[in-house]
Amino acid sequence: MKTFMMMKSSIRKNRSSSITLVMLILLATLLLYSSLMILFQVDDVVDDVNRQNAGADYLAIVPKTQAKALKQTIDSIDLLDYYESESSISCYGTLRNKRVEKKAQNIGLNFLKLDQKRTISTITIMDQLSKKPAHPVVLPYYLKASIGYRAGDTIHTNINGIKKTFTVYGFSQNVMLSTPANIDQYQLFIEEDDFNQLKKQASSNMMTEFIRIRIKKDASSEEFDHAFVKKSSETKGIVDANLLGLDYGTMKVGTTATIQMVTMLLISFSVLMLIIALIVIRFTIINHIEEDINNIGSLEAAGFTSRMIRHALILQFIFLSAIGFVLGLAVSIIISGSITSIVSSSIGLYWISSFNPQACLIAFVVIFVFVGLIAYKTSGRIKKVTPVAALRNGLSTYNFKKNYLPLATTKGNLNLILGFKQMLHSGRQNFSIGLIGFIMSFALLMAFSIFDMFTGDDSTLNRLIGIEQSSIAVTVNNKNQIPEIEKKLNAYHEVKQTRRTKDSNVVLKTEKDEITVYANICEDYENKAVNTIYEGRYPKHKNEISLSNAIANKLGVSVGDVLTLKGKDGDKEFVVVGLNQHINHLGNSCTLTEEGMKQTDEQYYCDMFYLYLKKGINTDRFLTNLKKDLGIEELSYINMEASIEGILGSLNQLFMIISVVLAVIIVLVIGIILYYIVKVKLVRDKMIIGIQKSIGFTTKQLIVHNVISFGIVMLISFTLGAIAALILNAPLMTLMFTMVGFKKCTIDISILLIFLTILALTFVAVIMTTVVSIRIRKVDPRELLID
Repeated sequence: MKTFMMMKSSIRKNRSSSITLVMLILLATLLLYSSLMILFQVDDVVDDVNRQNAGADYLAIVPKTQAKALKQTIDSIDLLDYYESESSISCYGTLRNKRVEKKAQNIGLNFLKLDQKRTISTITIMDQLSKKPAHPVVLPYYLKASIGYRAGDTIHTNINGIKKTFTVYGFSQNVMLSTPANIDQYQLFIEEDDFNQLKKQASSNMMTEFIRIRIKKDASSEEFDHAFVKKSSETKGIVDANLLGLDYGTMKVGTTATIQMVTMLLISFSVLMLIIALIVIRFTIINHIEEDINNIGSLEAAGFTSRMIRHALILQFIFLSAIGFVLGLAVSIIISGSITSIVSSSIGLYWISSFNPQACLIAFVVIFVFVGLIAYKTSGRIKKVTPVAALRNGLSTYNFKKNYLPLATTKGNLNLILGFKQMLHSGRQNFSIGLIGFIMSFALLMAFSIFDMFTGDDSTLNRLIGIEQSSIAVTVNNKNQIPEIEKKLNAYHEVKQTRRTKDSNVVLKTEKDEITVYANICEDYENKAVNTIYEGRYPKHKNEISLSNAIANKLGVSVGDVLTLKGKDGDKEFVVVGLNQHINHLGNSCTLTEEGMKQTDEQYYCDMFYLYLKKGINTDRFLTNLKKDLGIEELSYINMEASIEGILGSLNQLFMIISVVLAVIIVLVIGIILYYIVKVKLVRDKMIIGIQKSIGFTTKQLIVHNVISFGIVMLISFTLGAIAALILNAPLMTLMFTMVGFKKCTIDISILLIFLTILALTFVAVIMTTVVSIRIRKVDPRELLID
């Protein structure tokens, strides 16, 4: 009871420190619980959606002409349980909802029949209209969550000049195709009459077979994918580049990869908030012991033991942390709707968050263990306080500190000298302030850097994701036309260069392992716009291959090692000449030349041209003219600039929101900390301020002393924090992207951004210090004499 009464009295006396600590623990809890809640629930959300819709274990989309051969291949795989298939129309086109979009999206569109009977990947229509409209369409839930589509909206599609108008009937979810950041394709369900009409107008190369596969219970989707790619690569009549195979395990990871990177970012910032709270606790305890040393001595003289006083102090901070934790948890639950809306817009799936006991328990343990430890360790100083030492205000000798900048011999402006003198004599306090400023500057600059990366120049982001930054992609459906089309494309004066490429799935083998890998095949990797190589180079010769870091780790190989590529016409050995890294395809890929690929498949050819337009050329206008010149029957076109913009749109929006929220929190914390520390210093130095006033110093001069003392400390700490951000951004960003196989990652932080960040933080610190220091005018020397 006595311990509780001492704790209650201390909290009442130190309201500023109590409120500050509660606010910091609240913010730390908010970030930590929210990020852990997302981390622990996101996989369950994805699994629940897939289970509710009887989602497929594997999807295959193949040209109609290859469907028969592919089905025979599927039937030959032992891991197969059963499958069902239906006709679909797959193509690249534009999609626009004029109500919410200024311009159309350029994206892959996959049309399926709405009323088709399905037992695998069934359709559950969400936000469905009460009455089915004319020309209805069911769209991916991503378009509602991320872009703002609504049931009843009118949408317009344009597929190689075939224009269609539909009314949104509702939305559906499919984990495999939930977000364009994963697979740049939307699944659209339309009425059978609309489907048949579109089928008549569409070119033959748009007709595809959509195959949904259920595998045996004891098998994994990754195992089936390996068997599927291996079988199809060995089967004549199947052009693997025109085959899209998606396994649930990989697509689930791809769907959640972005949001998991966000949670890692939030956890990092929550740890920084907790560190700052611990620094404040240490500062408060030390200040409490120094300021209340007389009271502590009196309590000991009255019979209270140092253990009782110490326990009261520890209990005080545990109690305040508990209040902050409960409030932080309450705020997290209140805003959970907003948090899950952000997550839904990222993963393209509907999510209602619920209280997560596991996240709550971990946040509770982390916060209270560290708060308890720092309070216990710092409060140990109380054991050294005796009643006699307390009467001397803690002085045991008369060996005072060094007299920095003696006024008698130091030349210069008196106010400036006193400001520096005040700063040098408050070493331990300034260390705590500086450490907080260091962390805040570091965190804010990282937040600004992430914001700049996702909202500014796309070159850094494209390098991280690994999407080739061309202007237009043209696919030639007739092999015999490739030389003629290549000649025509290169003849356009608007075209700076062209590159012929193709994507495939290949099987790589070493002595220890054999895996299926996405492969990018190109005739020449010179002048590639996006270079993701971090060690070695891209392949130049037919016996060379480069691997992503993730694949190299799985196979246990590095630059200079040899591996085997399996194919229709035999197996060939390749030398690893480079390692790359990227988010696209979850970091699982390899690159080799067209000549090298032909060693394992003599019929292989690259049928896609990347066009790089000269600066200042309007891509939409050029693409329109290109279609008129070359036709649309045997060619497929993709506006890559618009397609990349659409893919990056959700990422930009998500990270922009996160960066802004973190920046606001950091600035808020800086304000809270400065208010508290300056106020504590004024209270502690009240007697000194009174003496200075009595010998002639004005309130304005004393405020200037304070501003100089704090301003210099904050400027130095902000600068050191910025330098640390510049140095440590590479390992921290690498850690953030570790899950997709990154080994080296860096963000280019501009010197201007560093300078502006330091300047802005210093300005905020000076303003806050000045505002709080106005309290000096209330100090009256005569009242101090009475006290």
